[in-house]
Formats: sequence, structure tokens, C-alpha cells
Amino acid sequence: MEPRLRKKECIPDQRDHSFLQPLGLTFTYNHNEHTIDKANARVSRGLKKMRTYIRRIMGSKFGTITCYESTNKGYPAPHIIIRFDISYTVFSHLSKKTIKRNWRLTDRELVQRLQDKWRVIGGGWFDIKGIVDDESDNIGAKIHYLFKYLTKTLVNDDYISKNITALNMLANNKAFNRGTVYISSAFIQRTPNPVLSRLDIIRTKLQQANNRYYLLRRNIREDPSLFKELKPKIWHILHVVSVLQSNLPPPECKYYGS
Repeated sequence: MEPRLRKKECIPDQRDHSFLQPLGLTFTYNHNEHTIDKANARVSRGLKKMRTYIRRIMGSKFGTITCYESTNKGYPAPHIIIRFDISYTVFSHLSKKTIKRNWRLTDRELVQRLQDKWRVIGGGWFDIKGIVDDESDNIGAKIHYLFKYLTKTLVNDDYISKNITALNMLANNKAFNRGTVYISSAFIQRTPNPVLSRLDIIRTKLQQANNRYYLLRRNIREDPSLFKELKPKIWHILHVVSVLQSNLPPPECKYYGS
């Protein structure tokens, strides 16, 4: 018998929405099937497989923000914010338990297929919500939820020792040699007018662009016949370098005292 979706406790709402905004996905593991270490060891590989299934089932390429979170028992419970290239219709309902509004995919078959694939991979419960920028469920709140345990560890020095969930998250990610948050370049590309704010990212991208430029120049020196083919790429790289350089801060000022 095929597994059935867990019945939602909700009050249906007639409103619906078709949008290109992100979806929020949550993944968990069955505690009866996996130990904490086994679940943590396989979560990265499981999410990689799940991304392939998502692309096939949803019929669209996408970009992601992934947060490797843990539960208070130590099991991984990663969250993914995902932005597709096509829109999906969602409907709104109020939860009887939390009395809060959630947005759900109207096409329940898609949800069922994704749930089934996560179980095939070895996962447990799976949830997917629409992220609609309205007064009750805005995008900023969802971003905050994704990073809540990461930001909680920064409140004060002794907070982390009192919050087992945050401690589990950081300890597990360190033990299994993975970062806490990953933002894919595909997500940034799908974000309207992304802001270049982190200077380390700008400098890294600038170094990569310069390395690419010098590689192309070296290829032309070694084989001049490639000039016509590589010229458009060189002009593109130079444009990228120009944009990145324009976003670098001014040279550091020196303080000599008085």
C-alpha cells in the first residue's frame, strides 16, 4: 500500500495565488529507521538526490538556499528555500493548531510525489509551503525561520549552552564537515537586482574573473587562431571585472594620530 499524506488540521481558505516567489521545504528523518549519526552522514547525499527528483517532478530548473538545521534530539532537519523559473498555484488556510495562515500547493499530486521520493531516499516527514509576501506570511519571516537557530547562537555568549537545538546544529555540521548555510549561484541569478554587499564575495569573484581572463589570454598566445573565437568571452570577462571593481570599497585610509 502506498503511503498516504498526513491529514492537515486546517481551515480551508478560498483564496489562491500563482506566483514566482520561493517555496519553503522541510525534510526530516524517521528516528526508528536511522540513528542520529547515520541520518547526519546521509543528509547531504540525500538532499542532492532530492534536488534531481524535484527538477524532474516540478518540471523546472531552480536555485536554492539550504540551511542544515538539527532538532533538539540531534537529528538533521534541513530547510530549503527554492526559487523556480515557473509559477505554481497555492492556496491559503488557517492552522487549527497555530492559528496562523499557511500557503500550500494546490496540486496535491506534486506534493505526494515529492513525499514518496523523500521516503525512497530514506527520509521521513516532508513538508512544502508557498512563500507569499503578504501581511500574514511574508518572505522576510520565512528567511528568518530558515536561519533562526543560526541567529540564536549569536544572541549572547552563554545562550548557545542553554539551547540544545542550536548546539546540535553547530556540533553536527562541524562533525560531518559541512557548512550551515549554502546559497546557490542559481538562486542569486533568479533574485531580482541582487545586492553585492559582502566584500569577501566581491573580491573572490573578482579574483576568479581575473584568473579566467589571464587563462584566455594565455590560450591566445599559445594558439593565435583562437583569437576570433575567444574575443567575445574576453570582452564579457572584462565587463564583469569592471562591474566588480566598481563595487569594491575605496582604499583603506591610514590613521597617523594627532
